[in-house]
Amino acid sequence: MSNTALKSVLSNIALQLTALDSALHDEFLALSHNELDDINASAELKISIFEKIEQFEQERCQLLQNADLELDSKGIKTYMLRHINDPESRSEVAHIWQEIENLTQICRRNNKINGIILEKNRQHTERALAILKGQIPETNTTYTATGHTSVQHQSHSFVKV
Repeated sequence: MSNTALKSVLSNIALQLTALDSALHDEFLALSHNELDDINASAELKISIFEKIEQFEQERCQLLQNADLELDSKGIKTYMLRHINDPESRSEVAHIWQEIENLTQICRRNNKINGIILEKNRQHTERALAILKGQIPETNTTYTATGHTSVQHQSHSFVKV
């Protein structure tokens, strides 16, 4: 691959991460408003974006592997030093790589926030279902041997015969 290939692949990754950030924002709004159709649409969009990111990441990794370099930030920097002679082009590629690192952190944080909202919504739904089943939802959770949380419900009947 040529020097422009690295710039092209990194630009495509940055573009997809920008789209992912937007999709995560839309998902946040859908989760905040409990809009099931929008939540499903966001999930489908995220899957599509992740598939594109994966494709471009494979190209990036192949480019670095072909140059016998590590697949991380160090490998990118080494590749730029070895294969991009023009300082302006090297600066552009470095800027795109920095953008990718920043967008990755932003997307990770936003995805974590959305995951917390999803978990809270799930817990709320489980509590509501427990009440409908005549169970008293416990607020105390215990941890299983595998580290997962477990909630013990006590069953109470609303009607005595």
